[in-house]
Amino acid sequence: MKKIIVSISLLLIGTVVTAQGNESKVNQIGAANNGLVLQTGLSNTSDVLQNGNANAGDVFQLGTLNNADQDQDGNSNTTKIDQIGTRHVAVQDQTGNFNNSYTEQGSAVNYSSQVQEGNSNRASVQQNKYFYEDWLDGSTHKYATVGGGNNAKQTQIGDSNTAEASQGAWDVGGSNNDLSQYQLGNNNKSYSYQYVDLNVAKHDQIGDYNYSITSQYGDANNANIRQNGNSNTSWSYQHGGLNIASINVVGDINSSYTDQYGDSNEAAINQNGAVNYSFIQQYYGDENEASSMQNGDSNRSEIYQFNGDLNFAETIQTGDLHTSYVNQNGDNNISNVVQSN
Repeated sequence: MKKIIVSISLLLIGTVVTAQGNESKVNQIGAANNGLVLQTGLSNTSDVLQNGNANAGDVFQLGTLNNADQDQDGNSNTTKIDQIGTRHVAVQDQTGNFNNSYTEQGSAVNYSSQVQEGNSNRASVQQNKYFYEDWLDGSTHKYATVGGGNNAKQTQIGDSNTAEASQGAWDVGGSNNDLSQYQLGNNNKSYSYQYVDLNVAKHDQIGDYNYSITSQYGDANNANIRQNGNSNTSWSYQHGGLNIASINVVGDINSSYTDQYGDSNEAAINQNGAVNYSFIQQYYGDENEASSMQNGDSNRSEIYQFNGDLNFAETIQTGDLHTSYVNQNGDNNISNVVQSN
């Protein structure tokens, strides 16, 4: 067993390459620091802490039971964690300007959490990756992945933030995934992709010019998007059965979209403000329910239900100059439209 602790400051570079049950720590305080940790084996643990300017931290672990933790405080920081195996845990925390966080984890039971506070931050989490690149020779290897038990959480507080998370692969899949994204600031963007079954996605955005999108492919998916601010746009794609999508928007000139095709889907959009647009489309499924509630003036609601049975559509608009469209194609459909001021 090897245990390596490296403490570096002031324009130095720390590089650690270990194997088999290793533990590595890199501590850097200063300017223009760079830390690289490469571990191959079992039960690896890595901790990288950087406090200064223009820091960059890299951790690559290939094996099982790996744990990586990176903490950066300063300007122009960049962190990267690439883990391949099972039961991984990756946590990245950045406080400063121009920060960038990147995490990829291989097979099942992975956990990833990224927290960023500052300006122009970007965070990306991908779990159940399909390919990985060897840091030593730059070659690309194919890694057989299966899904299961992944959890990803991203929190961003600042300006011009972007969060993107993908769990599971399109052709290999992933199950029991949980994903939560929270953004507070200006010009934030949030993306969430989950494939296969029993996925849960939650978006929470408070600020200006926010954009959020959720795409889930599989069964029993649940998507929740909440936006509080100005000029927000929310999307929700669900493909499969027993999906539930909920969008709650409080602000001005918001647009909400929900597209479901499958069985027993439920879609609900709640908008409070003016000049809002609500779009719900359900097709190729049975027992679908669509609900659109708008409170304000000059709002527009569209509900489309195709090729399904026992569909229910409800539109409630409160205010002036509203427009409502309901199109149902199937059997035993019910549509209720209530417009009041």
